[in-house]
Amino acid sequence: TEQGGDKLTHIDADGNARMVDVSDKDVTRRTATAGCRVIMQPETIALIRDGAVKKGDVLSIARIAGIMGAKKTSELIPLCHPLLINKADVELSIDDGANAVVIEATVRVDGKTGVEMEALTAATVATSPQIGRETSTLDYKNWLIGANAKATFTHAYCEFAK
Repeated sequence: TEQGGDKLTHIDADGNARMVDVSDKDVTRRTATAGCRVIMQPETIALIRDGAVKKGDVLSIARIAGIMGAKKTSELIPLCHPLLINKADVELSIDDGANAVVIEATVRVDGKTGVEMEALTAATVATSPQIGRETSTLDYKNWLIGANAKATFTHAYCEFAK
């Protein structure tokens, strides 16, 4: 809904989907962060942590994929404005206790519309499709483990500053 209102911004009076007109909005610095966890078997986490996956450094590849995802958001999400992104950062870490790869994507722009979709897309692209793909050439047992990774979004928030 619109800020402070109850009108849907991407639906016109006839109920048709439309792109929001941001022409009259001021340019502001906008930052959004989204996070998720990819939970998998301990054996797969160990291979990723130890750099033993034959295809290479899974976390570096996932980071690059996430950044590329942020840059392509307007091509993937209907009605999303193309943005000139100032910063796209994807941090990945291993949580051994949870058998998870933890992903946090932060995107910043000076623009007229938010970057929440870009942060969510960056985190999504860096998650199980990318991590699963990179672990899919392991032996059959671990291929099943890698392909069956479960991604859960843990948070998403944004900040706007003039």
